[in-house]
Amino acid sequence: MKEKYKALASDIMQNYPEYSFCVRCIGWDYKKGKYIFVDDEAEREYPITEEQVAKALPKVRQMMLEGKLFFAGLDASDQTFFDGCHWDSISIDAVVQVVLFGEVIYG
Repeated sequence: MKEKYKALASDIMQNYPEYSFCVRCIGWDYKKGKYIFVDDEAEREYPITEEQVAKALPKVRQMMLEGKLFFAGLDASDQTFFDGCHWDSISIDAVVQVVLFGEVIYG
């Protein structure tokens, strides 16, 4: 299962930076899987990696199962959750926020 989360993290982050939503991506290195985000409200930069995103994905999935997060076209089932085509900027932003803050605080 860990490999599925790693593959999903790589897939969703490849298209996300240009469309970042609540926290803004200001730098990325796709080959290294490294990104820099800015929280404009806190005026703070955060470096994150695809590995951190992969580790946050199970928590996001659990939050969805518990009814704490809802996304259009994406649910916690294996069929949609692990298919990067179902992820949009809002759902990926939620994952990035879980990496940065441990929860979704914006949006």
